[in-house]
Amino acid sequence: MAKTYNIILVDDEDEIRGRIASKISSDIGFNIVGSAGNGHDALELIEEKDVDVVLTDIKMPFVDGIELTRIIRRDYPMIKVAFITGYDEFNYAKEAVSLQVDNYIMKPISSKEINMFLKDLKKNLDSDYKQMKDIMVMKEKYEELLPIIGDSYLSSLINLDKISEEGIKKLSLYGIDVSNQSNFTTALVSVNSKKTSLKSIERIKINTNEMFKKVFKSIPFKHTLLVADGIVFIFSLETYEKNKADELLFELSQSSKEFLESGLLIGVSNKYSNFEAFPKSYNQAKRALSYANLFNYNNIVFAEELYNAEIKQSFISISDFNSFDRLIQYGKEEMIKEKTNELKERIIQDKSKYIREYVIIELSSLLINLAEQAKIPLDEITNIDLVSELNIYTRYEEMIDYFLDIILKIREQDTRKQLSHSEELTQRAIDYIKQNYPDPSMSLEQLSQELNVSISYLSMLFKKHSGYTFSKYLIKMRMDKAKELLKTSDLKIVDISVKVGYKDVYYFSHSFKKVTGSSPREYRNHEMV
Repeated sequence: MAKTYNIILVDDEDEIRGRIASKISSDIGFNIVGSAGNGHDALELIEEKDVDVVLTDIKMPFVDGIELTRIIRRDYPMIKVAFITGYDEFNYAKEAVSLQVDNYIMKPISSKEINMFLKDLKKNLDSDYKQMKDIMVMKEKYEELLPIIGDSYLSSLINLDKISEEGIKKLSLYGIDVSNQSNFTTALVSVNSKKTSLKSIERIKINTNEMFKKVFKSIPFKHTLLVADGIVFIFSLETYEKNKADELLFELSQSSKEFLESGLLIGVSNKYSNFEAFPKSYNQAKRALSYANLFNYNNIVFAEELYNAEIKQSFISISDFNSFDRLIQYGKEEMIKEKTNELKERIIQDKSKYIREYVIIELSSLLINLAEQAKIPLDEITNIDLVSELNIYTRYEEMIDYFLDIILKIREQDTRKQLSHSEELTQRAIDYIKQNYPDPSMSLEQLSQELNVSISYLSMLFKKHSGYTFSKYLIKMRMDKAKELLKTSDLKIVDISVKVGYKDVYYFSHSFKKVTGSSPREYRNHEMV
């Protein structure tokens, strides 16, 4: 289905805007989402609407078409701008060249001319839209970016059930060629250091990465990946021998202890012959690492040592983790309970699969990972360690009920934290506006730079928590201050205009009347009665 683009019309004459709107064919691919009589009102519309094209007159009061275009080019570079101009304004319109205006239409405008213009413009928009959808990598940067792109892509595959053939081919394009390898092993490494600063830990992780390459230099295939949980080491032995893998990882661990003064906890997956099983192997390594953390096993833990022969498969899958993670962020409490009941039924109906210790570690591991994902310390939720708490319950039903209770507490903390952060950011934005509203150049871009967030995110957040768009809140602030000065001071209206952030007293009067229904002079006279 062809994309429809949103357009706004800007002209200080209502009649001209109406005539132009009536000449635009409804099936040409453009939707008129608003019109404005001057540049200031046009900017308000641009902030509120998802605008693709601005068709504007050049000569207008307060903010003309040239100034409007400058602001659009600065704050909304993706919006196309076209001028409506008369013959006597043609030389004035030449400035449009430096502003990269897409075209101009001469008055008087016929239906044929405007629809031909919009058809040509739509071709350009369609071309730009297609380019935005495609992932373009500059040729001269391609080789340099390949490892980063490859690692980023490999990271994105961790939470899948398995990697597709297409995924394997993509990895090969990114320089991670696993097609001729077998006997893969995945190890997840966690740094156990007395150094607590983030910078120190990151330096140790980078140095451990280099040590891995040195220790495993004779191995035919090896790859490292930095993830939130630690460092992932993937290697392929010509003939898989657990003792050989253990020997190499032990050497890595000892080297780290000796040269970096940090211990390593290492969880090791089962061997897998096809790289499509990498996500599953990562999950195995993660569980093995959890045993090292929770049950004080050796610092190198192999998944194959942990799982009882009766356990045919894990009862908590990657998709279970992803489901709980999404539910904590976006789902309703009833949906969380429903998902928890699924786990309960799964374990109760087939107890023969699972040994008690395995169920405890699975539940503990999932809760720890969910809390880490939400960046919530578990000690804020439970006073004793999870394994000890879960071990208290003799029945699986009670164990799962406790699990549900912790899940809901994580969700509650996460919701409170997110709300607190967004409300704090909005309040900082409001405080900044209160301090800087007299500045006539005050803009959403300026505010977003001050708060170090994107314009789109700040705009969404501000409207959600304040009930106003940035532009409307700024105008309200200025108008409230103007009303106060009109009632309590003898300042001239031109001086009040400057004090509340307007360089042009005529535009100040226009805005004031638009908001209050009366001119500044009428308002002052009425309030003084």
